[in-house]
Amino acid sequence: MARIVRRSPVRFWSWALALGITGGLLVALFTLTAPEFLVGRWPLGIAPAEVEQYAAHLDLRRDAPPPANLERFVLNCGSGCPDGFPGPRWTACWFESGDHADSAYIRALPDVQGAVELRFPEARPFREQQRVELVPATEATIRDKYLQVLAEELGLLTPEVSFVQLALCGRELGAFRKASVVDATFLARHGMLDGIAYAQAFDPARPDRHHPTVDAEPLRAGLVHSALARACADLRADRLDEVQERVDRDAAMAWLLMLLVEGEEDPLYRTHAFAYRQSTGRIMPVFTIGNNVPDVSVGGSPPWACNPFTPLLGDAAFQRAMREKRDKLVNERWRIKERFAGIDRTWLPLLGTGGSEALALANAKRMQEELLDRLQQATNDPATLARTVIPAPLDAADLVAGTVVVAQAPAEDRKADALALAKRFRIRVQGDTLVFPRGKYVVNEDLLMPAGYTALLLPGARFEIAAGRSVLVRGSLLVQGTKLNPVFVRPQRDGAHYGTFAVLGNGEDHARISGLRISGGAGAQVEGAQFPAVLALRGMASVVLTGNELDGDAKADLYFQEGGRLQAGTTTLANGRMVLRNVQGTLKECVLVADARRGGKGGLVINGGRIGIDKLSASGISAEAVHADAAAQVLLRNSSVERSGTALQAMDMASVHVADCRFINNAKVLHLRRVAPSPAGGQVYLYSNTLQGNTQDQDVDEGSRVEQRPALDPALPEAFGF
Repeated sequence: MARIVRRSPVRFWSWALALGITGGLLVALFTLTAPEFLVGRWPLGIAPAEVEQYAAHLDLRRDAPPPANLERFVLNCGSGCPDGFPGPRWTACWFESGDHADSAYIRALPDVQGAVELRFPEARPFREQQRVELVPATEATIRDKYLQVLAEELGLLTPEVSFVQLALCGRELGAFRKASVVDATFLARHGMLDGIAYAQAFDPARPDRHHPTVDAEPLRAGLVHSALARACADLRADRLDEVQERVDRDAAMAWLLMLLVEGEEDPLYRTHAFAYRQSTGRIMPVFTIGNNVPDVSVGGSPPWACNPFTPLLGDAAFQRAMREKRDKLVNERWRIKERFAGIDRTWLPLLGTGGSEALALANAKRMQEELLDRLQQATNDPATLARTVIPAPLDAADLVAGTVVVAQAPAEDRKADALALAKRFRIRVQGDTLVFPRGKYVVNEDLLMPAGYTALLLPGARFEIAAGRSVLVRGSLLVQGTKLNPVFVRPQRDGAHYGTFAVLGNGEDHARISGLRISGGAGAQVEGAQFPAVLALRGMASVVLTGNELDGDAKADLYFQEGGRLQAGTTTLANGRMVLRNVQGTLKECVLVADARRGGKGGLVINGGRIGIDKLSASGISAEAVHADAAAQVLLRNSSVERSGTALQAMDMASVHVADCRFINNAKVLHLRRVAPSPAGGQVYLYSNTLQGNTQDQDVDEGSRVEQRPALDPALPEAFGF
């Protein structure tokens, strides 16, 4: 007998009861469960984003923080307003934020969806920032701020991360992460006025990104290329000790630790930022998050692709020091957590997307623990960062270092050029030396000596150079004039200025100049390089000046040297400045003198570097007799400055010690000031000095300071080379 089964319909109340029980359980779960138990992996393929949505709707706790607003960046591009998002080209806009309103440029960044870059006028940066990047932000972006804190705690230079609200052409685009681009302005703001910013990547699959892009004019870019070439040669020869001398060792350790902490599968694939310090000759990595690196490519692509940092992990002493740096920070984990908590209080409420604040905080805590755990595990497997030197088409020895990076002509061609030059001027070629004996050399066209050859000027050699023409030595220079039989460099006709007598080295060349009498130059650009003085030297390892007389007529600086060491003695510079940029060395018994009838132009300018000055005599200088800036370190002792506009000016982090000097009848003795973007002005330490008949002793702004000290530390002169 068949049984009839009748299905009872599911009534409305049954559905309501089931949904109510399920909903109640979910509400209880997301309301009563501690948020830290809700973050992490969920079963059944439930993604974190789904958990956040559930929490946003089902968490009945409403302990939202007090409302707060992000700083607003408002841009209006007028007729140039894009229909949607900005394109890759720069678009001119009007920018407003707080009390700042000025023109600016905006463009989209190619590698990050929704990211833009802002560029401000060079003369009017925004809060001392020339370029900033804005990347769309969420609550998870708070991790970038934690990374900044860890990098700072490790002593590593890194752009500050903050968050802003962006409005473009009347459209609210939401919250964005802001960070400065690492460029010359960024380095100057952090006291590195001698720094050259560049960017490079080390992904073997992207050789197009191996070549450094340098944020500098071509000749300064050549300094970076030259430093990398020498480091590359040392790496190939397994000379790790020498490589460590070419990089900032502490910064390299901190940077490698941060790459491991970031936790990316291959942290070297993206482009990173670096700074080449001209005053030390060392390369320093800068920790960046995302894209904020320079992208200006100047001077072409050099044919090498190696990094001088990760191979250092093969050195046992380097690894030990790196572990010690890590352990020191791990032991202060509690203090780092306190800094993280301050970040959470400041920024998390502003980055909320309407979800559960408690869950957002729990996610933030989880990110913090993951980063700190990675820090603790860092260096356990340094092979993660292994990179070998990638073979290059040309060896470092085949490059002209210190200038626009191009391959030199083959050796045989250079020899042919030397022989042609010998025939033209009736000089001798002895090996790799061009010998100019006693006699007159008339230069009617630019005289460009072959690269790698030493120029030897013997007593009695006389150069007469046509108007607008120049002489360029592309190697070492030896001038062997004497007091009775000098070497002369003069214009062919009085008042018809030639360009320059210049020397361009490869970073290892030397100049020894004595008994030179030179005048009549106006400075010039030669072979793409700027030489802004009558006698100009760039890219030299060392220069020695003894018993020379340089005479100007206010048309150009008299002497210019960039980089290398200098030992100058008994040299007189009349009516023109001596400019030393990132030079280390000493000046003894030198004379700076200017004639008021010829403009009173003269003085000593020290941009960066470290210079010891003893028994300097300066008189009649209309402006500053001694000027120091760009974080220069100077010792001025046993010297005399008379009848000048300002005896000593110090600015932009320059530090000057003044001992046993005489300042007589000057309009002003000390002028100290700060000029943005330098973080500080000048500092002068005064010991026992004589001031007499000066109109004003000191003019010091609030960013600078003068300190009187009782006696000069005996170790100080030795530190300056005396």
